[in-house]
Amino acid sequence: MIPQKNTFSEGDSRLSDGSLDNIDTVKRVTELEAENEKLRTKIKRFEKLLQGKDEQIHASEEFGRIVSQNMYTCEYWTTPAGELIFMSPSCERLTGYKPEYFYENERRLLTIIIEEDLVEVVKELRRALQDPRNIPSWEVFFRIRRKDGEIRKVRQINKKIYGFDDVYLGKWSSNIDLTGFSEETGCF
Repeated sequence: MIPQKNTFSEGDSRLSDGSLDNIDTVKRVTELEAENEKLRTKIKRFEKLLQGKDEQIHASEEFGRIVSQNMYTCEYWTTPAGELIFMSPSCERLTGYKPEYFYENERRLLTIIIEEDLVEVVKELRRALQDPRNIPSWEVFFRIRRKDGEIRKVRQINKKIYGFDDVYLGKWSSNIDLTGFSEETGCF
């Protein structure tokens, strides 16, 4: 007995025993192989695009790392809530502490300030962050006690940071060691 041809759905010709007709099978396999080739081409283009983006990200990260590792000033960024999210490795030169010391507890940024100067630093910080005129930057002078006990004079320049969408992202602080700086000569 020869199996009868039945149509179960559009373009699906099956024999009565349920197997696909060989001509339809070959046609469908050819269509699927063509679709697969198109997908492989799209995937290759996407992979190439991603590779380019990965290279850009890597170059950007490397640039940032080189800049932060070669700064002379102690730079750091705190969020609006006061959380430390970046500190340059050069902060160790000024404070005697590695950045990790401050990442563990950002309040340590205040505890190294000499107590007599701390009141003025906190007052300036509050004024700048709460001033209705929205002060974009400010500076404050204070002394710190380094890890080795040595006292350093610091000029801190602060700037409010905003994202591309004008959302307030926190405060950037640049700390310059003024120890040994002569105001009369303008030299160290």
